[in-house]
Amino acid sequence: MVDWQLVKSGKVCDIYESKLFPNLLVFNRTDRFSVGDKVFPGLVKDKGMVLNQMSLKWMKLLEADGIIESHIIASTPETMVQYGLEDTFQGTAVVASRCIPIPLEAIVRGYYVPESKSWDSYKKSGVMYGNMLPHGLKESEKLPWPIYTPSTKAAPGEHDRNIGFTESINVVCDFLTQAFNVLSYVDHSSLVHWATTIASAVREMSLNAYKYAHAFALKKGIILADAKLEFGLMENPFTQKDWKIVLIDEAFTPDSSRFWDVKEYAIGKPQASMDKQFLRRYVYNVLKWDGNSNPPQVPNDVLVKLSGIYQDIYEKLFDESILDVEAQIAWEWYDALVALENRDAD
Repeated sequence: MVDWQLVKSGKVCDIYESKLFPNLLVFNRTDRFSVGDKVFPGLVKDKGMVLNQMSLKWMKLLEADGIIESHIIASTPETMVQYGLEDTFQGTAVVASRCIPIPLEAIVRGYYVPESKSWDSYKKSGVMYGNMLPHGLKESEKLPWPIYTPSTKAAPGEHDRNIGFTESINVVCDFLTQAFNVLSYVDHSSLVHWATTIASAVREMSLNAYKYAHAFALKKGIILADAKLEFGLMENPFTQKDWKIVLIDEAFTPDSSRFWDVKEYAIGKPQASMDKQFLRRYVYNVLKWDGNSNPPQVPNDVLVKLSGIYQDIYEKLFDESILDVEAQIAWEWYDALVALENRDAD
């Protein structure tokens, strides 16, 4: 087996690397859960499986439609086994190209969700981080058009900060300077040009991906109210001709998006949660967590219900049970191991 070493443990995802594959990383989704950028005690059964399989489904759909490219290199049991991954990774992990994350949360909003603090600026001025919107929007009302409202990618333990598109260019300028030391060989105007190109591409890809996913979900009776995406940069754009921006992390999962049931949708009130919002409401409204103290213990029955919500949204969107997917992957993983052993024995 390849010696994959844990190099980073995030809120939900663990990242591994190997000296045998210096240009690759393994991203493994766990059953951990977080609220307000803090990891809580306990686990949500099959959460990692749902997040990983949903992201894979969405990324394949988006790539097939020519909207984005992703960083994923291998995801099937056959290919994962060939990279020397053990069965503890089955169904929850992918092998991906090593790239440099662009420090932006690419957030697209299609509906007015006033319970999100991100909407405070609209409540005061009718403007949301550079996006002019009609006055008097009602709770859960669909926006005239999807809006792009990026945020900074905060360090662990810190909170992201909502920004406008213009400020996102400055964030990318700083990113290019720090990641590639570009000011040592390009002038400031070239730096701003490339930063604007990258920030614009992230905005365009985010909006196009959201529109595609919203239309897809609507056919399944689901409203995709908003979503957060992340992107990475492959190669140095100042020294390589083939640089490109790729989708990384996860895509349109109940951890990073809001999903509502079309049948229960009604303007003027909060919508029933089909995502992580169920947990946020419980933690803040029932447990009265202040967001700063140590995370409290969430009752097991709440975590069981959350697990069911995650499994249900997967099934509704993709017409298959995550438990059936898990069983199928286990069989395919076993077959892949047997095939590899037989090949090595020849």
